[in-house]
Amino acid sequence: MKSFKQKSILNSIRPALVEMEHMHPYRMIMYLVITVFCLIYASISFFFIRHLALELEGSYQFELPDSFVISTIFLVATAHFASHIVPAYEREDISGIRRFLSVLMVTGLVFIITQTVAWLEIIKSDVENVSNDIATYLLVFSAIHFVQIAAGVIMALLTFYEYLLVENDPVKMLIITTNPYEKAKLLVFQAYWKFLVFSWLAIFIMMLVVL
Repeated sequence: MKSFKQKSILNSIRPALVEMEHMHPYRMIMYLVITVFCLIYASISFFFIRHLALELEGSYQFELPDSFVISTIFLVATAHFASHIVPAYEREDISGIRRFLSVLMVTGLVFIITQTVAWLEIIKSDVENVSNDIATYLLVFSAIHFVQIAAGVIMALLTFYEYLLVENDPVKMLIITTNPYEKAKLLVFQAYWKFLVFSWLAIFIMMLVVL
C-alpha cells in the first residue's frame, strides 16, 4: 500500500509527465538545449565570480566597453518583436511574421558587429595582466553567445525565406497556416530567441555587478 504522501507526490507529478508525453519533439529538444546552456553559463559564472573573490581579491580595474551596452540594448529590444511571431501566425499574418523575423535578423547582426567592436577596443587597450583573466572569461561568454546568435539568425533567415515563397500562393498559405508543425516550429524559435535575450541580459547584469 502506498502512503498518502507517496500518492500525493505521484498525483503532483502526473500532470507534468502527461504534458511531456504530448509535447512536440522539437519543444523537448529546445528545452533540453536551453537547460544545457543554462548549466554551462551557471558553471562559467561560478568559476568567474570565485576567481574574482579568491584570486584577484579586488585588485583589478576593468571597464566594459560602451559597445557592450549598445549591443545589450539592441538585443533586449528584440524580445518585444519575438513575442509577436506566434500571435501573427495565429492571425495568418505571414507578412507580419516576415517583418518580425527581419527585425530579429538585423538586430542579431548588429549585436555581432557591436560585440566585435567591443573586443577590438579591449584588444587595443593597454589592459593589465590581472585584467586579462577577466577578459578571458568575458571572451568565453561572448563566444558562446556568438554561436547562439548566429544560429538564431540562420533560423530566422530560413523561416523568412520559406514564408516569402508562400506569401502570394493562397494554397500554400492555407497549408502552412493550418499545419501544427509550423506553429510548433515558430514556438520553438520564439522560445529560443527569448532565451538568447534573457541569458545575455543576465550575463551583462552580472558583469555590471561584479566588475
